[in-house]
Amino acid sequence: MKQIQPIIYTTLHVRHHEQDIPLLALRYRALPPSSRILPTNHSPLTDLKTTLDDHLPIYLSSPNLPTASGPPLPKPLRFTPSYTTTYVRLFLGYSSVLIAAYLFYLDYYLKIPFRLHKVTAAWCGLGYFLLNGALTAWIWLVEKGVVFEGSRKDGVSVKVYSLGMAGKRKWEPVYRLVLVWEGGKGGKGGRKEVEVGFEGFFEGNGMFVPARFEEWLRGVMPVIQDGMKQVAADPAQAATSSVEVGGTANGTKRRN
Repeated sequence: MKQIQPIIYTTLHVRHHEQDIPLLALRYRALPPSSRILPTNHSPLTDLKTTLDDHLPIYLSSPNLPTASGPPLPKPLRFTPSYTTTYVRLFLGYSSVLIAAYLFYLDYYLKIPFRLHKVTAAWCGLGYFLLNGALTAWIWLVEKGVVFEGSRKDGVSVKVYSLGMAGKRKWEPVYRLVLVWEGGKGGKGGRKEVEVGFEGFFEGNGMFVPARFEEWLRGVMPVIQDGMKQVAADPAQAATSSVEVGGTANGTKRRN
């Protein structure tokens, strides 16, 4: 029997002259507590792209997947994420913020006249622009849209780039990835560009279906396909993978 979620009524108030005045009445249906996949506004294509970009590193590295996901990757095939590029970006960004905060401290809290610290302000301004220029160059020339970078114990490393939506193809509902890997089958690396329409991963109401996206990833990533064959051929790895199927939404492991 289908469970009907309760209807919740609430009213937004605004406070005016010590009085609460009703502003807007809301009526909505409560979602079940286990629902962790929220609908996506599928009008802007960038929202769809961001949803897929966010789920990709979770699937490649974590045994605990959100609700409505398929089975996680076997443990020997999961990647350990590398956060080097993220740490560099955060260092450059926060360093420039600290410089601005230091000047604010000199001017607002210490009340030092500008003529007394204009040399310091000039050096800080130069450092601020240099750091922001380095941050911009890092994002565009080094990261280049990377959404995942990681490695496995068998020596396989992978980088996944999510191509931006610009130019003539800006309005095409297509998800594009560039896969770069090293240490794959035969010890050789490779590069592969793939694309797929967004409509296969979202319902008509905008609900993201992770299992479909995960199945597509398994089919387009050679390092996963080759790893699956190795796991199936190795009795020890196959036994380990069958014991640890993965995690549920609440983080508990399932055992066969």
